[in-house]
Amino acid sequence: MGFDTIVAALVQGGFAAFCAVLLVLLSWTIRRLLDELKRANEVIARNTEAFVQNTQAVQELVALSKDMLSLERKTHDRLISRPCLLERD
Repeated sequence: MGFDTIVAALVQGGFAAFCAVLLVLLSWTIRRLLDELKRANEVIARNTEAFVQNTQAVQELVALSKDMLSLERKTHDRLISRPCLLERD
């Protein structure tokens, strides 16, 4: 065995070890990415639920505003139709 074969074996072993380290690092990164995606999906679900609740609240507010406007118009019409008390002299 010559010096070249020993160096070649060491270089190949170094590459194999580096490959193993990279595989571990890659699997760790993918695991963290999947955890972050899971948390992001939970946040998206909560935000979607809040958005739906806000939309329902706005729709209820619009319906209430329409009812109040209708009531105000009726009150206005009733007040206008009554005679003025100051004109009775």
